[in-house]
Formats: sequence, structure tokens, C-alpha cells
Amino acid sequence: MDVKNCPECGKMYMKNAFGRCDACRNNEEEKFQILKDYIDENKGSMLGEISKETGVSVKRILGYIREGRLVATSGMADDVTCKSCGKPVEKGNFCDACAIKMNNDIKDMYEEKDQQADIKRTGVKMNIQNRL
Repeated sequence: MDVKNCPECGKMYMKNAFGRCDACRNNEEEKFQILKDYIDENKGSMLGEISKETGVSVKRILGYIREGRLVATSGMADDVTCKSCGKPVEKGNFCDACAIKMNNDIKDMYEEKDQQADIKRTGVKMNIQNRL
């Protein structure tokens, strides 16, 4: 039984995946719903305007977008950019092109590692085609 203090209100709560007490989590979900409804009704709104009208901080709105819970509108294009190349993104941390490139780089890294392991194990250099 792990008990922690809520980082928002300071009350004690049973440790959970949300990192805050039920009351603060419920409060955040209510704010999120207000935010989502506002964005749905006011497409193209600027980030500062959305924050002012909903009472949700710009930092928290950007967090929701980075988490993939919200999709950035056209009015937020300058505020939400790819962490790799700087192009605008609708959600997450990376644009599609950078995400694909990183995925391919990781795949290539694992294939190279597998090839090196095969060379060590057998003493023979193999082509990818020989492995299929």
C-alpha cells in the first residue's frame, strides 16, 4: 500500500497511474472536456485565446497535444512543432516524416545488430537476403 501526497492539492492518496488524487484527476478531466468542447466549437482559435476562454494553461494545452489527447488546430500551427525538424504537427512530438525516419533508423540499427551477432556466432558475414 503506497500512499503519496497529491502534487496539486497536497492531500494524501493511494498511488495510482495518474499521479494525483481522484478529486484533482476528476477536476482535470472536467477542464479537458471544457477545452475539447471549446476547440470543437471554435476551430482555428489561437492558443492564447483558447487558454483565456477555457482557463486551461497554454502549457497544459500543449501537453495534451504532445500526449495525443488533442489535435492542434490551424491557429496553433506556430506553437506546436516537430521536436526534430521544427515543422508544424497536429499531435505528438514529431511530424510524420521524422517519425517514419526514426522508425526506419531504429529498424536498421536492430538489423545491423542482428547481423553482427550472426557474424560473431557463425564467423560468416551474411546478407539480409540469406536470412529470409
